[in-house]
Amino acid sequence: RLIRTLRLEPVLPESNGRLQVQSDVEVRVPRQTLVRVSNSFGPVEVEGLSGNVEVRSRNGSTSIQDVGGAVTAESAFGSLTVRRTGPAHLKNQNGKIEASDIRGPLEAQTSFSSLRADSIGGPATLKNQNGRIEVVRSGAVQARTSFSSLEVREVSGDATLANQNGKIAGTAIRGSVTAETSFAALEIEADAPGILCRNQNGAIRIQARSTALTNLVAETSFAPIEIRLPATLTPQVEARTSFGRIESDFPVVMNPPSGRTAEITGPTVRLSNQNGGIRVVKE
Repeated sequence: RLIRTLRLEPVLPESNGRLQVQSDVEVRVPRQTLVRVSNSFGPVEVEGLSGNVEVRSRNGSTSIQDVGGAVTAESAFGSLTVRRTGPAHLKNQNGKIEASDIRGPLEAQTSFSSLRADSIGGPATLKNQNGRIEVVRSGAVQARTSFSSLEVREVSGDATLANQNGKIAGTAIRGSVTAETSFAALEIEADAPGILCRNQNGAIRIQARSTALTNLVAETSFAPIEIRLPATLTPQVEARTSFGRIESDFPVVMNPPSGRTAEITGPTVRLSNQNGGIRVVKE
């Protein structure tokens, strides 16, 4: 007889609080089965399925791997690990998330713990509260956290990075970059046509590798700005600061009047500081 739906639900004996009960369940199903799991206090492991998987867990670790379909997983106080699956939507409250080898887009959210994404086959949208975010090899990235570091490497699309009181570091980014933080360093290395970096009271260091760069903007205060540009560029550099020194290997318009810029003849590089120096280096 064909079984279309199988539901397992443990029924605890009457104990009046005098018994401790533990139940462990292992279920083997055909690979193409659609699986939904809900658990409260123990670990959940799902492996080797070709269909979609949905897991909700509360106080135990969750591990999902080798799944051909889409994964939706939610936890609260345990770790959430997802490997070698289709598109994934992951949510945790106070536990870490690790996602790797995702075939498609990834959406992941947690707080007060780390979030790591590795080898994402589509765009990654990541949110954290007061926890570290790390991305290695991904499509376009949108990532936001606070009070901890945000690091991305080998991004094949655009990167939108936001932090509060934490460092941002981005390397090998091939799309346009928008990055903003405060009271910590902001470091970007990108082969991108456009770069926009804003900081409050933290240093900015940008290495622009693209000879097709069209626009670069960097703004901070009370810390230095350092920009490295390809030697083959002929940029229109405008730099403004109040009490710092401006140095440039390219011709530069010093302290241009607000609201008025010089005639643009090449890529535009606009740098603004208040009480820190500005340096532009030709490489």
